Amino acid sequence: MKLSSMIELPINKCSPKFPYSSGPREYQKIAYGNWVQNNYQGIFAMATGTGKTITSLNCVLEEYHSTGIYCILVLVPTRALVDQWRNEAQKFNYSNIHTTQEKDWFNILSNHFLNKCLGLRDNLIFIST
Repeated sequence: MKLSSMIELPINKCSPKFPYSSGPREYQKIAYGNWVQNNYQGIFAMATGTGKTITSLNCVLEEYHSTGIYCILVLVPTRALVDQWRNEAQKFNYSNIHTTQEKDWFNILSNHFLNKCLGLRDNLIFIST
């Protein structure tokens, strides 16, 4: 194995990816397209169990593929949904996932914004109630 292949292997393992081999469902792809056409804003009005969290994280993934970075703030009404979002984000292989349930959450968030002010590219998913 070439050295360059050995170096790239861990990087590819750490890259965010869609967690299911079948890929996003057609309606999730359409939802992404609609979100982009609506200037990257909107509400996914989908039935319970249709994958709103996965659809949202796929939007982040698609933008990551375009820009090479992700930085999102997720606000949910319950702690159970904080856990759900964190678990789903981990399945996508996102790194730097934090929540307000962590003891040092304020320092983490402050450091991220300091890095951003300094022009450093720093991926972040921050989930809170």
